[in-house]
Amino acid sequence: MVAFQTFFYSLGNHNKITRCGERMIKVFNGGIGVRLGIGFAFVLLLMGILTYLSVREINTLDRNLRQINEVNSVLQRYAINFRGSVHDRAIAIRDVVLIDDPRQREVETKLIDKLAASYAQTSS
Repeated sequence: MVAFQTFFYSLGNHNKITRCGERMIKVFNGGIGVRLGIGFAFVLLLMGILTYLSVREINTLDRNLRQINEVNSVLQRYAINFRGSVHDRAIAIRDVVLIDDPRQREVETKLIDKLAASYAQTSS
């Protein structure tokens, strides 16, 4: 407390500074109830700030996840469909090469055409 008073007396204008310093000293010497109240108010202030920052960050994460689900999942579905179509056509082409029966070849060729049309429709 002496160092606190000495600091305020060492500044220039003793009257204003002394009154300000004395008020601050009274607050800090006001008893355990005043100090507990100030400490509790400070902790509540910190909790409020932390809550505000947390809610703001959660809202940012929510926006990002919403974009991932709504925009990127559609693109991912297109990629999966394209991959499946190419895979199915590759199997049909293999079957055309391996089949000896002309009727079965015709069936596989129609399947290839159907899959190509499906691929073209999906891509447009």
